[in-house]
Amino acid sequence: MKQSIYEFGHLKSYLTNKNYVLKKRKNFVVIEKKDFTSEEKKGNIFYEENGIYLEINGVKHLGYLSMKNYDITGLNKFPRFHTVECITIKQFKENGSFDKKYDFYNTKNVDILDRQTNVIHRGIDLELCYNCVKQTKNQIYTTTTGFHEELIKYNLKLDKGEIKLDSSNRPLDWNRMAKLYKIYKNYQCENCTFNGSILKGTDKRFIEVDHIIAWELWNLNENNLKCLCVLCHGQKDPFHQEKYSKGTNLKKVKEFVKKFKKELVECGNPYLNTWLLKYSEE
Repeated sequence: MKQSIYEFGHLKSYLTNKNYVLKKRKNFVVIEKKDFTSEEKKGNIFYEENGIYLEINGVKHLGYLSMKNYDITGLNKFPRFHTVECITIKQFKENGSFDKKYDFYNTKNVDILDRQTNVIHRGIDLELCYNCVKQTKNQIYTTTTGFHEELIKYNLKLDKGEIKLDSSNRPLDWNRMAKLYKIYKNYQCENCTFNGSILKGTDKRFIEVDHIIAWELWNLNENNLKCLCVLCHGQKDPFHQEKYSKGTNLKKVKEFVKKFKKELVECGNPYLNTWLLKYSEE
């Protein structure tokens, strides 16, 4: 049975009244192999919350990273592939071993050179990096074949069309849609149960809408959305922890905790004590 990308009443009515029609994805291409470092230096690589994109002719394509070569014989295994800038990728960058190590793909399988034997292993179905799984909370696919199949489904859904997307694959007018979802959930954090209905005026910004499946920013099913207070949202995973540890996001969390510490204690927010220990002296 086909499932609509939106199910809850307020948003469905809004979209219907707006007569949203999905803009077709043009120029979708299968990317068999692109040197990642070269493309990054050209400014064609984009690290987004929901994945890594390669821009070709003005169109961003979601894909993954695979090692060019690996000690397959010595380690008796194949490397894992990466769908986001996870801890592993960051560590390689920090120790200077990242450049020229990876290719960008969006195919079912990859070719990998064995460093010891110089034999090219072709058509390999790689398994997903553990750190990528932790960061994205991905439970949909575990292999490059699974990734590719989901990518195809994703593009077919876009082509069938129910809503226009921007260049980052978010629905146009996302802020309006997120507000409607928060109204639908009565501004209550679905993680710690903070009662956001007490928020007035600009304080309502302390409640945000998160995509459970990070790479499906287009997916407005209720089971892919979650209302979160900024404290819970900022602690969701390593990506969000870094994002909310600086700049305006950190400032927002600090203001939220200062104003509503009592309420956060009362609802038993699971991150409050750890957060206070980290930032109380700043």
